[in-house]
Amino acid sequence: MFPSRDWKTSRTGLSQKGIGSVMRSLGMIEGSTTTGKGLKIRAELDENEYQTGIKVSDKEMAEVNIERNDFHGEWNYKIYPRKS
Repeated sequence: MFPSRDWKTSRTGLSQKGIGSVMRSLGMIEGSTTTGKGLKIRAELDENEYQTGIKVSDKEMAEVNIERNDFHGEWNYKIYPRKS
């Protein structure tokens, strides 16, 4: 990422000082996160705008083919393609 816009007025609300902190954090994640089998992590700042306030019904949520991990399943989970 190459910060080129005026971060003081960015839609993310990040100040120039704040973006440095974010970039350092991303660098630390990328530089130090690996697994025993050699998986390496790539991290980048997503600056896209997304619609907020989208409501997902209980029925729609029940249709998600999700497998939650035993350890903090609210954070650690896998989502698989929908069952036929």
